[in-house]
Amino acid sequence: MESGYTGDYAIVGEGITDQIVIEAVLQGFHGDDAEIQVAYEQPQLDATGAHGPPAPGGWTLVVDYLRKRKYIEALQVNRYLVVHLDTDIAADLGVQLPTDGDVDASIDAIVSHLAGIIGNRAPIERFIFAIAVDKIECWLLPLVFDRSQPAKQKKQTGCLAAINHKRRQDDEEPLSNADESDKNPRVYRELARGFEKQAKLFDLVEGGNANPGLTHFIVGLALAPR
Repeated sequence: MESGYTGDYAIVGEGITDQIVIEAVLQGFHGDDAEIQVAYEQPQLDATGAHGPPAPGGWTLVVDYLRKRKYIEALQVNRYLVVHLDTDIAADLGVQLPTDGDVDASIDAIVSHLAGIIGNRAPIERFIFAIAVDKIECWLLPLVFDRSQPAKQKKQTGCLAAINHKRRQDDEEPLSNADESDKNPRVYRELARGFEKQAKLFDLVEGGNANPGLTHFIVGLALAPR
C-alpha cells in the first residue's frame, strides 16, 4: 500500500450485498493470502457488519455521492474508490444503452456517464468502475452452475431468481426471499467466497465464463496505477 493511505479500496455501491461481492473479487484479484483493507463507503457498514439496521442504499445514492463529491474524504485515506452500478438502472440514470445488445458498449456508456458526473475535479485514475450486466447477482452464476450448464452460467437477466431456485433445489439457503425484496448478506458472503480463490476467479475471466461486467472490473483493477 502506498504510504499515506490507511485503506486500499473504498466501495460505493447500490447495496451492502453488492459491496460484499466486490470485496470478494478484490481479495481474489490480489491473491488468496493478500491482506487488503476495504471500506464500505456507501452504504456504510460498521466494522463487523453485524450490528444495526441495513444502511440505506440504491443507485440514486451512488449518483448523489458522486455529485456531492463525498469521495474527497474517502480518497484521502483510501488508494482507490470502486463505484458500482447495475446496468438495469440505465434508463432511470438517463443513459441510452445500445439497442443491439452490445454489453461492452453498455458498460462503457454508464462509465462515461459517471465519469461526466465526477468531472475533472477529481483524479479519475483512482476510480475503478464495477458495472454489472444486468445485476451483480449475474457475476455469481458460475459459482452456482457448473460448466455443464453454460447457458445458465452466462445468463444476463433473472440471475437472482435462477440462483435462488437452484439453491432451494439443493436445500441451501437462498440469497433473498421469494420476491427478492430482502437479501441476506451472510449468504451472499458465503457464496461470494468462491471469488476469493485467485485461480478460480482468473479461470472464469480468462475462460470467458464471467459476466462481462466482472471481466471489465478485473481489467480495470489490472490497469489501475500502482
